[in-house]
Amino acid sequence: MAGPIEVFAAALGGANHEFGSLTPTDWRLHAGRGAAAGLDWYFARHLSAQVQTGLETENIRVSGSQRGHFHIIPTSALVQYHPVTDSIVEPYVGVGVAYLMFRGGVTTAYGRAEQPDHAALMTDAGINYVVARHWRVSIGAEYGPARSTAEITHPGAKTDKVDYHQLYIATGVRYRF
Repeated sequence: MAGPIEVFAAALGGANHEFGSLTPTDWRLHAGRGAAAGLDWYFARHLSAQVQTGLETENIRVSGSQRGHFHIIPTSALVQYHPVTDSIVEPYVGVGVAYLMFRGGVTTAYGRAEQPDHAALMTDAGINYVVARHWRVSIGAEYGPARSTAEITHPGAKTDKVDYHQLYIATGVRYRF
């Protein structure tokens, strides 16, 4: 039996875990802030399908100074499992896919950074806190275990790659129909 539908809006924050070879000029990618919105449809008592999209800014630092940013449009589709559905606190875990679109690039005296669009597997977990019959406050995390790679092109030198994993933390408000 199909269940309720929730619409939501959330504030995003992010973190990146960098690994692999970093460039001699110390390029670093730092996830920033953004916003997301979406729909969560309960197609069974403990299972839901969630789709969402948003806009987030990823900051680029070179040799310790802010040098620019990318805009990221993360769009994802997840299947979530809700072990508890009739309580004030409703936890969930999920798995799905995402497509990350990157806009912008940065050119400095050290070179140019570009981030290609890519698809990734995603996992998420969080808690929805019931504040009224139709209203919930949520906090959760979404993690992309697939590597992202920014390409750094240095003037007159080889292209370096900075690999990292992405983690988004979101807190928001949900309305249940």
